Amino acid sequence: MRASAQQLNADSAILTASCAMPAGHFVYIPAILLFGLVAGWILGSRAAADAYAAELRRREERAAKKQAQQNPKV
Repeated sequence: MRASAQQLNADSAILTASCAMPAGHFVYIPAILLFGLVAGWILGSRAAADAYAAELRRREERAAKKQAQQNPKV
């Protein structure tokens, strides 16, 4: 019985040592999060600008169509 308890203690020590994160994770993980935030900001701003330009084109097309209906060419 005592041997199995010692084996469990040894196994838990190995498991704890293998799960320890290196110090680089404290720099790497926030850096990747910051990179993702910046990339999302850039891609999102481009998408918003494209959507705004598309909406302006639609408004101009509607206004031109409405103007053409009000002043038909004979």
